[in-house]
Amino acid sequence: MLMMARELSADLATLNLDREVAKKMGYEGIKLIDLGTTVKTAPLKQLHASWKFLMADLPGYDVYIFSGNWSYYAARRHRPNLWYCNSPVRAFYDLHDYYVKKLGLLGGSVFRLWTFFHGMADKWAVGQIEKIVANSQNIKDRVTKYLGRSADIVYPCIDMSKFRCHEYGDFWLSVNRIYPEKRVELQVEAFRQMPDEKLVMVGATLEGDHSSAYERKILGSLPKNVTLRDRIGEEELLDLYSRCRGVITTAMEEDFGLTPVEANASGKPAIATAEGGHLETVVGGAGELVPPDAIAIADAVKQVGKEPERYKDACLENAKRFDVGAFAEAMKDQIGGDDISHSSDPYPVKALIFHDYLDNIGGGERVMLTLARELGADFATLDLNREVVRKMGYEGIKFIDLGTTVKTAPLKQLHATWKFLWANQPGYDVYIFSGNWSHYAARRHRPNIWYCHTPVRAFYDLHDYYVRKFGLVKGLAFRLWTSLHSILDRWAVGNVETIVTNSENTRGRIRKFLGRESQVVYTAIDTTKFRCDEYGDFWLSVNRIYPEKRVELQVEAFRQMPDEKLVIVGATLEGDHSSEYERRVRQDLPENVKMLGRISEEELVDLYARCRGVITTAMDEDLGVTPIEANASGKPVIATAEGGHLETVTEATGSLVEPTVAALKSAVESIGKAPESHKKACLENAKRFDTAAFLATMRALIIKE
Repeated sequence: MLMMARELSADLATLNLDREVAKKMGYEGIKLIDLGTTVKTAPLKQLHASWKFLMADLPGYDVYIFSGNWSYYAARRHRPNLWYCNSPVRAFYDLHDYYVKKLGLLGGSVFRLWTFFHGMADKWAVGQIEKIVANSQNIKDRVTKYLGRSADIVYPCIDMSKFRCHEYGDFWLSVNRIYPEKRVELQVEAFRQMPDEKLVMVGATLEGDHSSAYERKILGSLPKNVTLRDRIGEEELLDLYSRCRGVITTAMEEDFGLTPVEANASGKPAIATAEGGHLETVVGGAGELVPPDAIAIADAVKQVGKEPERYKDACLENAKRFDVGAFAEAMKDQIGGDDISHSSDPYPVKALIFHDYLDNIGGGERVMLTLARELGADFATLDLNREVVRKMGYEGIKFIDLGTTVKTAPLKQLHATWKFLWANQPGYDVYIFSGNWSHYAARRHRPNIWYCHTPVRAFYDLHDYYVRKFGLVKGLAFRLWTSLHSILDRWAVGNVETIVTNSENTRGRIRKFLGRESQVVYTAIDTTKFRCDEYGDFWLSVNRIYPEKRVELQVEAFRQMPDEKLVIVGATLEGDHSSEYERRVRQDLPENVKMLGRISEEELVDLYARCRGVITTAMDEDLGVTPIEANASGKPVIATAEGGHLETVTEATGSLVEPTVAALKSAVESIGKAPESHKKACLENAKRFDTAAFLATMRALIIKE
């Protein structure tokens, strides 16, 4: 930020200003505004900083730029504004559980209390920011996940002209604050195993920060070949970079990390843990990425240390991507861009999304939660399971719990209908409904839009299927319920002003069964979350365990292929129509088929990344997010040739088959020979359904309302 201030001729306002440190690092030419000092005990220091910035008042500037974890609390009084986000507060979000475990029972309880209340204030403060610029793709993803905001990326910078390469000396260098999340203990342990190698660590903790005890622990256990140097001047740091053999950094999910970039600018290779921002900086032969393990670090030191100079050209080339000139131009563009306005609200409308249930998260739920995050919308739902929400990474949304439903069908569906019918949530500019029952709230909530995943299939296109399935007595009861409830359903749809749907397939159902026109906006996924690690030894199936998903076809196909493996992810919902079906499927599984039930999003992404391909057998699927997620992971899809699959699966991205065991078996055997041959087409197909296009279209529709 000091470099940015110098490039932009900006003043810099801060707390706990140490002018001697600024002078030592060569930044005397910048006008520094001292906002005072904070107490030095955590978390009082952090609360004090928030309060200081909240009450700050510095009028007279054309634009305000915030940096760090607390400065943007000043955003309410300072506009137009931009936040250059190094990371959302990690203790509040991605490292919250890590600290709870680390602090023990009493400390963890105090920590939970602080982060709960301060976390709410944090989200309010972020709401005052007009534009967010993140320092990496890693941080952009965190901003979206935890704060529900989009961000542009401008990589941090260094002044390459300062760095030089004198020699590949007899010591390795580590430059970082001595925080637990920097995992300096891994470096110490690695060099304890290599007494002939030397490590120089540069850095310290900050007074009143969370890591004083950690630093003392590190200092108390250093082997003779490891030296810890406190804060040093810039000239001393540059000299160490120029003379070291290479640089080591072990930060946990590093936000971005300038250390590898500075190392590369000095022609030195970086050994870094293979996670977070390191994946964006240690590339192109500029070093080695390793697991966060002392043995792996030691092995890399031995390997890279044999000929560190062979990395030099790649290092210098990589560092050019982060030179100060490119950074300054990018930030000038951001500051002068049209999207920094004098508007006081980053969200043009105050929206509320009604969704049926949130005790399990499938494709439809992910789509609406992503929409809520993008719009800054509140989310009203039944059967809210906050643990499931947390597990899937949607904590940043404000949820309104409309209560629970009974858990016996069809009483659950009738109860949900009643709950939404009598819901009353005034004070919003627009209301969005999602699911089968939430649109019963439309009579009291206008203007409104229904994002229709499908008309209730039990009432309409699958009605006769269920009548046959249930037999005489249950079939009569089913007919009675659906005939009466469907009348009420058509009345509720009559209160909906605009219908948007997820596919041409569902659009046809809406026209056929409800007599209404609708606009197609394809369901979306965040393609950046998915990756392709390998084409492993198992196939993947991701779906709720409903009869209409025809999971039994998959199970039977793999029963006939004992050398192939199938992993099924998904479950039923309590009180839904499929509990008996799920029990029946589970009771008759062959050894090569596993059912995992509900899993976290991280686990799901990992399964997509490692599977051989994906199978989906849903009956006339509305659209189906599973094939899209599979394609975003570079994996081919075997799908039944009907419904939304006809809009998502092509010959180049997989195979469309008849809903028979024989057809599935044949496709698995055929595609399984060379699944990687479909990768390029799969990744290209997934782009059609990326979040950006969906959100832009929905945002335009909602704002128009």
